[in-house]
Amino acid sequence: MPKTETIDRLLMHALRAFAEHGFSGASLRTIVSDAGMPLATVHNHFQSKDALYLAVIEDCLARINRQRIALLDAARAAQPLTLRAVVDAIVDPVARCWAAPDDANRYFVLLVRQLGGAPTRLLCRVHAEYLDHTALRFAQALCQVCPHLSQERAVHHYSFLVSSVYHSLAQHERLAGLLGRDSDALHLARLVDDLKAFAVAGMSNSCTAGAA
Repeated sequence: MPKTETIDRLLMHALRAFAEHGFSGASLRTIVSDAGMPLATVHNHFQSKDALYLAVIEDCLARINRQRIALLDAARAAQPLTLRAVVDAIVDPVARCWAAPDDANRYFVLLVRQLGGAPTRLLCRVHAEYLDHTALRFAQALCQVCPHLSQERAVHHYSFLVSSVYHSLAQHERLAGLLGRDSDALHLARLVDDLKAFAVAGMSNSCTAGAA
């Protein structure tokens, strides 16, 4: 098996294991067994469980962050930048990922949702290397569309919205069940629209309060 194919296969099975069982619950032996590889494969390519976990996180978050920044840059270029456009750029890449038919995209959402359960040594690296730069870019954008919003509150609002996106998508089937219906694409679209409308209304109110 070519090296790139080996790594991709290993990352795919690691993504599923970490998403379903968390960092602590996922076993390297189970991952390589499911991938049909010897345990030495992990050590040859990633050296450790920590390194494999970070590689999975990087593979997932880099793609989402590129899409978010691209949407934000496009919204800036269109002028004027609006609060709804900023919210769309935060939410839409993850929502599209969840709506995609392949399981890998849903495993990504589930993985990020339980990211806080990772060991502190890994969580600090994930935030510093893959999350903080994007968070600050969007906090600046929120300050631009809400001039009276402090940077502190903008960072808080970004964090609230990102957390709610992953939680809401992961709860999609349960929410549909509460309504006595199947978790189909139409319900998912309505859930995403409601989430974005809720975020825009809340942030708009916060901007107005800050101006008072």
